[in-house]
Amino acid sequence: MEKQDKGFRNEKIKENMIEKLRANLTTEELQRIEAQRKFNDIEKDTHTYKIALHLDALRIQLRDEKQIIYKRLWNIENINNVEARCLKQIEDGDIYETLPDSNVVMNENEVKTYMKHQEWLRLGEVRAIAPSLAKIRSIVGHKDYVGQDILTEEEFNAYVEETMQKLEALGHSLYD
Repeated sequence: MEKQDKGFRNEKIKENMIEKLRANLTTEELQRIEAQRKFNDIEKDTHTYKIALHLDALRIQLRDEKQIIYKRLWNIENINNVEARCLKQIEDGDIYETLPDSNVVMNENEVKTYMKHQEWLRLGEVRAIAPSLAKIRSIVGHKDYVGQDILTEEEFNAYVEETMQKLEALGHSLYD
């Protein structure tokens, strides 16, 4: 009887420890554990296996953040082009830029105000890149379902350098 009570107590202790562990895990961590368990049941080298690996939540997060950065860089380039076009119109004295939602041609002051607005938009895009890089940095060292690094420190540093070069080519610094 004593051995049975001891076994029961050990089970209770184990259950309490598991509950404490679960309480300390975030929802994302619990979802990751569940996804890992499901992945472990998939037969290797099948299409299902490859798709599951491709859809790893952290890999998706990495792709999403890289896509956001790419879009921000494109927006910065687009804003630079708009400003250059507006500046050329002012210099030539031939303004054809129209007010948003109408076909009314802007005057010089309206074009200058529009350019200032574009400048603020561009600055917002530049400043929004660093938080995305920080999100990518949080993935460094994490493993995918098969235990491979999703992103290494070296890969992250190379990506940051590449992003900085693209920003500099657009006339900005990551640390503006």
